[in-house]
Amino acid sequence: MRAIQILLALILLVLAAAYFPEFTKMVFIAAAVVAVAAVAIGIGLVAVQIAAAAILIPIAFIANAIGDAPAAIGRLWRRRRKAEPSE
Repeated sequence: MRAIQILLALILLVLAAAYFPEFTKMVFIAAAVVAVAAVAIGIGLVAVQIAAAAILIPIAFIANAIGDAPAAIGRLWRRRRKAEPSE
């Protein structure tokens, strides 16, 4: 029974990760590892997945923001340069 729970958790989390950006995929993989470890030691799967999501999803949003920051700064810099009158 535990093997089936582990397999289902991995399949669902990997499928969900396929629809998200790269940083979020790493978070889903980490959540899958946590869920598998929890099932292996006998903790309730649903509670662990909820806790992992509550902890890891905000981290994914922060990581995405940090990853997007250089590109956003570059876009702002280019807009500013275009807006300045050329001499």
